[in-house]
Amino acid sequence: MASLDHGVAIDSRRDAPVESRLANLARAARRLYILRGALSASLGIAAFIIITLIADRMLRLGSGTRAGIMAGAAAALVVFIILQIRALRRIGADPLEFAASLDTVVRGERDRAVQALATLYSLDSAEGSPALREAAVRGAREKLQSLPLEACLDRRGGGRRSIQIAAAVAALAGAAWLAPQTASIWLRRWCALSTIPWPQDTWLEIQGLQNGKLWVPAREAFSLHVSVREGSAVPDAVDVMYQLDESSESRAPLARAGESLFEGELPPVAKRGFLWLRGGDDRVGPIVIETRNRPSIESFDLKTSAPNADKFESIQFTTQDEEVRLLPGTRVRLSARADEEIDDLKISGSTPADFGARQTGEREWEMQWTHRAVCAITLEARSKATGLVSKPRSLTFEILKDSVPRVALQCLKIGERVSPAAKFPCRVEARDDFGLTSLTLEILPGALESAPAEPYKKMELATSAPGEMREQMSVERELELLPLHLAPGTSIHLAASAADNCRTGPQVGRSRDRVLLIVSSEQLLREILARLQAARGRLRVAQTDCREIRDSLGTNPDPATIVKNLQRLRVDERNALSVLRTVESGLGELSCNALIEDGARKQLEKDVLERLDGLTQHQLPEQRVALETATREGLAAGALSTIASRQETIVKEITHILNAMNQWDSFVDLVSHLDEVIQMQTDARKAVHTAMDRGGAASKPGSDKK
Repeated sequence: MASLDHGVAIDSRRDAPVESRLANLARAARRLYILRGALSASLGIAAFIIITLIADRMLRLGSGTRAGIMAGAAAALVVFIILQIRALRRIGADPLEFAASLDTVVRGERDRAVQALATLYSLDSAEGSPALREAAVRGAREKLQSLPLEACLDRRGGGRRSIQIAAAVAALAGAAWLAPQTASIWLRRWCALSTIPWPQDTWLEIQGLQNGKLWVPAREAFSLHVSVREGSAVPDAVDVMYQLDESSESRAPLARAGESLFEGELPPVAKRGFLWLRGGDDRVGPIVIETRNRPSIESFDLKTSAPNADKFESIQFTTQDEEVRLLPGTRVRLSARADEEIDDLKISGSTPADFGARQTGEREWEMQWTHRAVCAITLEARSKATGLVSKPRSLTFEILKDSVPRVALQCLKIGERVSPAAKFPCRVEARDDFGLTSLTLEILPGALESAPAEPYKKMELATSAPGEMREQMSVERELELLPLHLAPGTSIHLAASAADNCRTGPQVGRSRDRVLLIVSSEQLLREILARLQAARGRLRVAQTDCREIRDSLGTNPDPATIVKNLQRLRVDERNALSVLRTVESGLGELSCNALIEDGARKQLEKDVLERLDGLTQHQLPEQRVALETATREGLAAGALSTIASRQETIVKEITHILNAMNQWDSFVDLVSHLDEVIQMQTDARKAVHTAMDRGGAASKPGSDKK
């Protein structure tokens, strides 16, 4: 047995020259196959470098994309090398496989050579007649010897492939030598997967971009902000191409918002999208658009401590439904809690100078300040995971001013002129927003334009117990002037004051001063009687008018007369009410100024006031309603007699009231006349005694010395 090449077994009966010739041919074929594979690999690598260089310069491929392409190229190269090795092994292995490989490396007589080799190496072990096998083998050997197998090999092609391989390598080396920076960047970006950028004039940056992803609010239109890196060339325009969800690609220009800032509004995204940017010589993309709900500030915790207080009061709320008013100097701690981990809390608006914020947890922030002015703030939380900003939450903290207590003073049943012996009720009402502590009434001298004087009298009307919050106080107290010994012609001031429990110190509110002029009892009595007499005159006019109405009702009046009587009755009703008010106030002043006895007052109340009240509250209103009904609907059967009877009652009632007032006036006139006579007698007696005392003193010796 002999060997074709690399240990291939050969029958000893075969011709050694044929085997030697075939072994040389196999070695030559392997060299040609290696050159062709090397050329293919060189051209593929060169094409890969050129294509990736151009694509990377134009598209600015990311690290992940480059890593994927390199992995694919390496896998293709490994597969190519494996296939080449397997082909080489076939060329130097079994003669039948070598015969098959000649189809790819031998030109010309390929079919005949393959047929001869197949006959030579297959018939040696085939069954059948030995003579026939020997004849077939001999014919195959003769055919192989006659074929010009060496000439069939493309030996010139091998040299040509060597030159092409050298040219490809030289071209790559020359390109690297001519552009070393480009070659270095390509090697670092593709072999080391570096992020070193390609040299360019314009560099675009997308605001909010995180690790190649742009987070936007789900199902909300969003703004795209693109800036130009400082120091690079600003392009004339920046275009964006985007593909959102399942929609087709769209392209739109961005508007210039500043010298190096471009902005644009993009449609809402439900799940995911992609975008690409182009501006100047920069190309950015694809950028993955991811959606997520905005972060939200879900709750607030407001802790306040009023001035001079030791403890904090806490209020928790989600939204500010009501105004928050705080006293000046209140210490405030405001905690905000978000629904996810936040990276920053932006605070804007009108904030105090000492306003501060600090993060107390992954989702909590705390702000604290001393409240001295109106504070209106807006909070925006930024998500740590996505960089999305929550919708603004606005809070307002007003100034709660502790107002001075409001005090009102009323002197009941008297006018501005009182007698020295007056005794009347005073009503004091006070209100405060944070509670009252005391209520005081003072009687001061009349000359308040000068320096403050000591009060004649000071009365503590009411006080609050410790811890009690009384926002309103109302006290009625009777005030007596007789112990003050006030002389006619002087005046006094009545003033009420109230103190509150303000945190920064008690505040005192004061009512308007009520000025009372002290006059003599005789003078005040004449003034009151004059008002009562004027009221009696108005009542007499009403009496005359009511009599005329009564007389007209007794003659079966027509509708026009009824309308006229109704108008006159309305006037009489108003006059009666005016008389009632005048008599009430006059009787009150007489009683409070000690100008009438209790018996006379009670008689006057019974005969005048009670009857006037019944007249104005019942009789006159009922008669007016009856006349109004008659005016609208006409006089029904029996209605005229009822109206006339009621009118007669009204006339009698007014007459009785006037008689009672006349009797009381006559009595008062008599008493006043007697008082004047008694006063004249008293003055005459004093004058006589004074004259006698002066005469006796003059007749005594040494009186001049005295």
